[in-house]
Amino acid sequence: MSEPTNNDVPYGCRLLPQLVDEKAESHPTQLMGMIAKSSDLSHGFFEFTYKDIANAVNFMSWWLLEKLGPPSEDKNTIAYIGITDFRYLVMELAAIKIGYIILIPSIRNSQENFTDLFTGTNVNGLFFSGKLPINITGLVHPRPAMKAFEIPEFDEMTQEEGPPYLYSKTWDEAKDDVIICHHTSGTTGSPKPIYHTHRFYSVLDALRKLRHIKSDAEPFGIFLIGEVPNTRVYFGMPFFHFGGCASVFSALFNEAVAVLGPTDSLINAKLVCNIVKKARCRVIVQVPSITDDIAKYFYQEFLDLLPDLEIIISSGGPLSATTGDLLASKVRLGQVYGSTEAGSLAQQETSDEDWGWMRFNFDVGGLKMEPLEDDPGRYELVIRKIPQDAWIQGVFAIFPSLEEWRTRDIFEKHPSKPLYRFSGRIDDVIVLSNGEKLNPARMEIIISAHELLTGALVIGLGRTQVSLLIEPKKTLSDSVLIDAVWPLVEQANEAAPGHGKILRNMILVATSEKRFPRTGKGSIIRSLTVALYEREIDLLYTTPIKSIDVGSWDSLPSDPVMQIPSETFQQFINDCVVYLQNLTKATTVEANNKFLPADDDFSLLGLDSLKITQLSNMIQSSFQPLMPTGQLSNLTTRFIYENSTIKRLSIAIFKMAYPLKCVSEELGRLEKKSLALAPANKYLEDLIQNYSSNFPAKEAKTVHKPHGEGLHVLLTGSTGYLGYYLLKTLIADSNVAKILCFNRGWTEPRNNSIEESGGLDGAAKVQFVKVSFGEPRFGLTPAVHQSFLDTVDVIIHNAWPVDFNLSIKSFEKIHIAGIRNFIDWSILSPRKVTIQFVSSVGSFGNWSSFRPKTPVSEEVFTDGDLPTLGYGQSKFVAENILNNAAKQRGISIDILRCGQLSGPVGDGKKKWNTRDWFPILMQTSKALGLIPSNLGAQNLVQWIPIDSVSQIIIELMQGSGTREGSTTFNLINPASAYWTDLLPTVKDVLEVTKEVSLKDWLKELKKHDDKSREELEKFPALKLLNFFEWVASEEQLVITTDNAKAASASFRELSPISKEMVGGWVKDWGF
Repeated sequence: MSEPTNNDVPYGCRLLPQLVDEKAESHPTQLMGMIAKSSDLSHGFFEFTYKDIANAVNFMSWWLLEKLGPPSEDKNTIAYIGITDFRYLVMELAAIKIGYIILIPSIRNSQENFTDLFTGTNVNGLFFSGKLPINITGLVHPRPAMKAFEIPEFDEMTQEEGPPYLYSKTWDEAKDDVIICHHTSGTTGSPKPIYHTHRFYSVLDALRKLRHIKSDAEPFGIFLIGEVPNTRVYFGMPFFHFGGCASVFSALFNEAVAVLGPTDSLINAKLVCNIVKKARCRVIVQVPSITDDIAKYFYQEFLDLLPDLEIIISSGGPLSATTGDLLASKVRLGQVYGSTEAGSLAQQETSDEDWGWMRFNFDVGGLKMEPLEDDPGRYELVIRKIPQDAWIQGVFAIFPSLEEWRTRDIFEKHPSKPLYRFSGRIDDVIVLSNGEKLNPARMEIIISAHELLTGALVIGLGRTQVSLLIEPKKTLSDSVLIDAVWPLVEQANEAAPGHGKILRNMILVATSEKRFPRTGKGSIIRSLTVALYEREIDLLYTTPIKSIDVGSWDSLPSDPVMQIPSETFQQFINDCVVYLQNLTKATTVEANNKFLPADDDFSLLGLDSLKITQLSNMIQSSFQPLMPTGQLSNLTTRFIYENSTIKRLSIAIFKMAYPLKCVSEELGRLEKKSLALAPANKYLEDLIQNYSSNFPAKEAKTVHKPHGEGLHVLLTGSTGYLGYYLLKTLIADSNVAKILCFNRGWTEPRNNSIEESGGLDGAAKVQFVKVSFGEPRFGLTPAVHQSFLDTVDVIIHNAWPVDFNLSIKSFEKIHIAGIRNFIDWSILSPRKVTIQFVSSVGSFGNWSSFRPKTPVSEEVFTDGDLPTLGYGQSKFVAENILNNAAKQRGISIDILRCGQLSGPVGDGKKKWNTRDWFPILMQTSKALGLIPSNLGAQNLVQWIPIDSVSQIIIELMQGSGTREGSTTFNLINPASAYWTDLLPTVKDVLEVTKEVSLKDWLKELKKHDDKSREELEKFPALKLLNFFEWVASEEQLVITTDNAKAASASFRELSPISKEMVGGWVKDWGF
């Protein structure tokens, strides 16, 4: 079909560098792009006009010429590797202007693939941005003649208007110039460079002319990116992929505003929702895996984007049926088909109910579906060369000598409509749900060579990761076969990209009853084999991890006779942890040959939250023969956190499987073998005794400065939520001359407290220091440590992880040890140093159980039964160590025992930290559609706004010089409110109407406790189940605050938490 005509704009014949220059001249202030400043979207977006882009391109054109000179016949190719921002576009347009071909390699290439690409395209200049996760030196080393340059930041490119660099070629002169080089995936060998011309990319511009063509007696519709100028489009495709490059070029051709995510964090579904909402985007273009996550875990956030959001376009792979069916009734869905070689094709829109299918216009562009001989019902998409359709056939701009292009992409046809659905690759390239591609052929050849196998298939189309299906020659147990084949799997993994590596728990063994379907030549028919094992494959992906075979256990839950030795439990937990450690190692260690320290906390053994979840699943699966379902459901991540060593967990499960009345004899044997745990309070006593021993001798205090005259203050945890306000208040205090901020692993201020509290004058007061709290002298050199020792008057120790899942052991080596280091500091200092320790009411969290109806006094308690959870126990231990130091060495100690700290109420306030329990309660209530009518131990709302408590702490600091020994302050609001009075406002703002008791709320929450990462994100209160159950079980306490009232005017003047305050906080979160 001949090219449609349009006399107004020469669509399909426009050159991108000229297009940008013309827009910069005619509409210099028109917005072209936006990029989030950071993952904290309250910081807003950087915005760039066409004038900014044109200035940047001109700047980089001259800059590139200065670095390399003009291109020559044998030196005409450069390469660029960068983080995903608009510098990709600038580098591409600048290279076009000065006549260089620019290679855009994937940053995920292996070292070998980079070298092959640079050599094959004869790159003579490598340009890169900062903040890359790539060793640039390693890329340059194999090619010494290739120069490497780090390019400027984008704001430097645009800061001033320099001399223009003119690009004066006409369309006819430039249309067949090679301008950009992308490449194939290279998973079966070296990546193949694909050279693109102006004519190849002009198809993106020409697509709008397709609206004038009719097909199947229907108007032709196309997913134009921003049919209306200035439409804001969020792009989630990386710019080193052809899809990302084509997307931003489409935005230029259609005058859309390209919106990008931040460069400081990985993109996730929630962040995308927030970006789209904040930037007011009408179109989303992204890989389907992110859309899947939005549908699964952030559906409410998605609904909040309507009706502004018009369409979500998937690129790089198919969208799952579950996601599409859910979203199609709310928003248009589109699937864009294209490839690095073929570019964009003539593709129509489909109706809402056909969202999962694609409609091609077979009347234009030479498109044809050819049936596959060995796979009935499936077709290969083929493009035939038609000279009059050259304007829509980008593939022949790359391969002009070909008469047809076989895409090798397989489609299946709709049963009743002229629609098609992507179904895989003839050459077996696997497209994962995130758009990553893997050709498994080489891996399968390696693995299939094993003498015990007749076949092997790597699978994973539309999945988040790959798995392996193996066909044995003879019947063997799965574990024996996998162990035998594993060395070859490791060999195959060595040649695979990161997204293509096979984990040991993702191997499925075929059965003799279901042999692999094969062609007449003996080749495995992939699609039929995958269909044959569909159920088993689904189970493999839905089961987070395989359980370890613990042998033949004959005991039943009702059987009172002990048949399993206790050592088996401990060995089993040991083997599970070894197994989890091996999942991320290149080589594995047999569990029965490795014994881990049974008393080490799981965090010290390398188990993160994901592996704790996997451990929970393994335990439940393996102990199913021993326990009824009710008991199995108690083996949650919370249960593991509460018993977070191999020894403690094995004993806890042992007791659960065999109630104490049936196992007294066995428990006695355990104790004799020292496998049983000491009571928790005995462990706390031992910790206190250990860190209270051998305090250094007290130094004579030769310097004593009244607290009010140019104080030097050491503050820890200044980067945290409370720390932000403490630092801000200290900066504003004229009595504070110097602030020393000790922080772990971080040396520069990341908040605005300095700027907000005094600008340069405030900055002059603050010094940030990176320290290790648990190391001698905090990891500082002796000279630096001594200089600080000689000058500090007050230590405000605020740094402490607020994690209710951690055990007390997790706090010892860094935080408990840090307490002792600060005590030694105070003793050895020539100054009279006061230590103000920010503690918690968690240090007596079990008060109502052990001292009911008794007010909580302002003193340090020594009863180890009083603290709750590992967090509260750690604060209890720290309080006691500090109190012992005050008694033994006479140092000055303030225990600042904080209750719940709420969001701020002052001017310039920040949001209440959403990681706190109350925001988590609100977010989960929104997801459940239920809100607690009571808050148990928190029914009496005695919260203190965080900006108020920081002022109170500084007031207590100013008076600390007059106090001797140890003083305890219970910092809970003496002016109370009631949850029942605040609840109507919260329900109104949160838009949740149904109330239930906190205990019933927890019952509903536990129905979602399947330990998956998805559920934890949607219902974050699952992470704090132990805390909320404690809140539900405890009674409201009467807590005395006489010391605080006497010492702080701000404390005495506190107001109760109001409806307006809590309503404002909930509104700020935007749940």
